[in-house]
Amino acid sequence: MFADIRFYCSKLLYIILACIVFLFSCKQPYIPEAQAGTLDLSKWNFAEKPIVSIEGEWEFYWKQFIPSTGKNINRTGLIPVPSYWNNFQRDGKNLTSFGYASYRLRVKLPQKQETYSLKFSNMGTAYRVLLNGKTVFEAGKVTTSAQGFQAAYRTCILDIPKMTQDLEIIVHIANYTHIYSGFWYEAYLGVRKELHEKKQKVNYFSFFLFGSFLLIGIHHLSIYSQRKKDKSELYFGIFAILFSIRPLVIEEFEIYQLLPHLPWEFVFRLEYLTFYLGTSVVILFIASIFQEVRIIWLDKILVGTSLFLTLLIFITPIFYL
Repeated sequence: MFADIRFYCSKLLYIILACIVFLFSCKQPYIPEAQAGTLDLSKWNFAEKPIVSIEGEWEFYWKQFIPSTGKNINRTGLIPVPSYWNNFQRDGKNLTSFGYASYRLRVKLPQKQETYSLKFSNMGTAYRVLLNGKTVFEAGKVTTSAQGFQAAYRTCILDIPKMTQDLEIIVHIANYTHIYSGFWYEAYLGVRKELHEKKQKVNYFSFFLFGSFLLIGIHHLSIYSQRKKDKSELYFGIFAILFSIRPLVIEEFEIYQLLPHLPWEFVFRLEYLTFYLGTSVVILFIASIFQEVRIIWLDKILVGTSLFLTLLIFITPIFYL
C-alpha cells in the first residue's frame, strides 16, 4: 500500500514540476512601463489592447506644485507609481505623511490618432490633474498647508484632445488627514470608448449589488417582524443591508452619484464600518443557526472584538485608522 502511495505521489510531483516549467517557459507579453518620467506608447497597438497602465517611474517633486510644460525645475527624484510617498527616502529619511508634491510623466502617443482618455482613481487624499499645462480636474482642495485643505474620494476619466502626440501629465497631490499619502492606485490610458464602457460596467454592477442586497435585507427584516423568535432573520437582514452599502464605498465610490455632498471622513469611516460591524453580525447569524454546537465563550470574544473595533472607527482620528 505504501509503495502505491509513493508511486502516485511521485507522479503528482512530476506533473506539478511540469506545470511550473511550462508556466515559466511561456513568453510574457510586452507591457510598456514608464522609465525616468517618460512612457513611449508611439508603437503600442491600441486596437489589440485598448487600455494600458501608465505605471512605472514618474518624476517626483516634493513640496512643489510644478507649473506647465517647458519649465525646468529641480526634481526630488523618481518615484514608482503606484506607491506611497511615505516610502520615498530623502537625505536618508522617509518623507512625512502630511505634505504636498507633484508627479510628472511625459507620454509619446501614436501618430495614427484615436480618441484617447486617462483614468485616475483615488489618491491620498486630494489631487489635481494638469494635461499639457491645463488644469482639467481636481478632487477636493489641493493646498500647501492644512488650512483650506479638503480631502476627497473621486475617480475620473479625462479626455485627451485629438491630434495630441506629446502628452505631459502633471498630478498635484496633498494630504493632511491620512497615514498614507501619494499615488495610491494605477492610472490608465486607453481608447476613450473602452475606458468609459469599462467604468460603466463597474457602476452597473455596483448598483446591482446595492439594490439586490438591500431588497434581500428588507425582506428578511420583514420576516423577523412577524417571527421574532427567529433571530437568524434579523442578523441576516442587517448583514445584507450592510453588505449592500459596501460596493458603493470602495473602488469607484458610486455613493457620490447618489449623495454628492457627503463628507470624505464620513465615507472613509463607513467603509470600515461595513466590514467590522458586518463581521460581528455574521458571527451572531452563524451562532443563531448552530445553537446546539456553538461555543458560547468563543462567540462572545469574536463579537466583542468586532464591536470594539467598530467603536474605534467612531472615536479614533482618521490618521490612525
